[in-house]
Amino acid sequence: MALEQQQGALMTPEGTKHSHSQCRVIGLFMLLLTIGLTVMSWVLLANMSGGCGEEMFDKAANPHRVFVGAVQQLYTDVDEACWRPGLKWGSQIRSITVPFSEARGPTHARHLAATLYRNEDYFFQIDSHSTFRQDWDRHAIEMLDRCPSEKCFLSHYPPAIGDPGYQIPVLCKSHFDDGAQMPSFEARNFDINVGEFMDSPFVGAGFQLSSADVLIEVPFDPKLNMMFVGEEILYSARLWTNGWDMFAPDMNLVWHHYNRETHPSVFRDRTEEWYYPQLEANKRARWILGMNETMPPNETESSLKYYGMGPARNLSDYWKWSQIDVWDRIANSEQKFCNQKHVKKLYSAPGSANATEGLSPLPSASHQKLPPLRQKLLR
Repeated sequence: MALEQQQGALMTPEGTKHSHSQCRVIGLFMLLLTIGLTVMSWVLLANMSGGCGEEMFDKAANPHRVFVGAVQQLYTDVDEACWRPGLKWGSQIRSITVPFSEARGPTHARHLAATLYRNEDYFFQIDSHSTFRQDWDRHAIEMLDRCPSEKCFLSHYPPAIGDPGYQIPVLCKSHFDDGAQMPSFEARNFDINVGEFMDSPFVGAGFQLSSADVLIEVPFDPKLNMMFVGEEILYSARLWTNGWDMFAPDMNLVWHHYNRETHPSVFRDRTEEWYYPQLEANKRARWILGMNETMPPNETESSLKYYGMGPARNLSDYWKWSQIDVWDRIANSEQKFCNQKHVKKLYSAPGSANATEGLSPLPSASHQKLPPLRQKLLR
């Protein structure tokens, strides 16, 4: 199916219109950005609205500190690459182009994008078709500084474009997906003040913000071809067992264009090609998640360990904390995390007057050794 360039208008968070000129990309187009004030940082994105992502630079407080690594999955005989020589910020862009006929879905694209990482300090992943708050890079770094954990991972599903963004979507409700046979989840909106961070037992692919240390500690699995449902619960469990504390952001930084039924999609355009690889990817994920699945063929426990659970916390404790029973397929996270506002305040040393507060304490993980990012910030 040939891709068609889409034209239209989007409303930015500030209320002004901008061109909705789409880079014609199938599947997921990932960006790895470095953003920074005194140190650099990194983001994964997808097919950008607004002229191939110029808005990302235009709305950055420090665009000269924004660096992009892009995986473009294109119909190469028809479509022009978003990231190409001659762009205004071209010297700050790294890219890989994959013909859409060879693309293996969003999770594999994240793995490819991670190969473009060059020792930046922050990691920020968002989905395609997104628009930005003014000075988003500065707000992102300040938000991590406010976060009540030394291993802070902020994630949610961003509000839709057109939403004023007064409330923050928080991933707190879960259910079992019949197709993938794994837990999936959805967001509820909350009134959250700057400096308040709500516990979130799950992370979404559409917004992830943390120290770039996470890319080393919890690398993206290259063998989850064509996976969609199941990616997020697997990464949530891997993060948590590696000692990362998950929260919703305390402000909205990006808005997303959902429900693009007329736009190209690898899941519509290559139905026969993605279905069976996705089944195999789901089996792999269920085995890593300890969900009574047989070990994938041609794998061993040793070969899967690198993309498995971490040493800081037990997987069984994650299921208990997130209120999910994977054996009886019961998900009760809504009752614990959606029915009241679980908030933690700004982190400070244990025992101090301003020590972290919260209604839903996390099982402890060792933070005695500060990650490299915090060491740099404290110098």
